[in-house]
This record gives sequence, structure tokens and C-alpha cells, in this order.
Amino acid sequence: MERQLMETTAFLRDRDLLHLDAHFANMRVAADRIYLTDWGLALSPHFDLTPAEHAFFQANTNHDTDYASMRLVNWLVTSTCALPPTDIPTRNAYVEQCANGHIPPDVPAHVAAIVTRHAPAAARMNALYWNLFNGDFPAAVR
Repeated sequence: MERQLMETTAFLRDRDLLHLDAHFANMRVAADRIYLTDWGLALSPHFDLTPAEHAFFQANTNHDTDYASMRLVNWLVTSTCALPPTDIPTRNAYVEQCANGHIPPDVPAHVAAIVTRHAPAAARMNALYWNLFNGDFPAAVR
């Protein structure tokens, strides 16, 4: 799953396409392959965009990869590390700790390896979304 998520986001990035909504509910599996659905937020500089929309695209070219990393890590830490899925501040602090290289020793090795690879992006995205949730909109999204 990790490999396919990263392949999919690289495929999109290589084609100047942002999905902007690649959460698990917008994924389908067929023949052991993950497919993205719900392209309602998709963006590309090949679309008829305003200058502001072009600037938004350029400022967010890594969004899909970082977002996929965030969703993967958040799911892993809440499903395998006994964190309550509704306690977002605790989850975010845990992911930040992992991003700083402090993976707890009781985390299964295969989960720890994935979390180690993706926690830095997940921590950045968790912070971004937490700030957005609290009404702190960076200039790039205004």
C-alpha cells in the first residue's frame, strides 16, 4: 500500500496534476492495485487557471505526496500504537515525536519503518491542517 500510494502521487506530480483529496475513502482497489476516485478538487496548470490559481498550484506541488504520507502515518499510529483516533492533539504530538526520530520501541518493526519514512511529512501536514482547523489560513490558501 505504501509503495502504491507513493507511485500514484509521483505519477500525478510527473504529469502536473494535483488530486488534493487522496484520502482512503477516495481510493478503490481492483486486482491488487489502488486507484484514486473523486477528482472534484483536481488541479493542473494545463487547466484554464487564473494567476492566483497558477501560484497555488506551484506552491502546492508536493501536497498529494505529503497528504498521502499524513493519512498513512495517522492511520498506522492510531490503528497499531493504541492511540485514540479522535484525540487529534495526542496523535499529532506522537507523529511529531516520530518525525524527530523517536519511534517508541513497542511499535512493530514494519510499522516503524513506514512511520520513519513518512513521519516528517505527516507532522508538517498535521500541523498545517490543525492550523487551518483553528482558522489560521496561510497566505498561500487565501
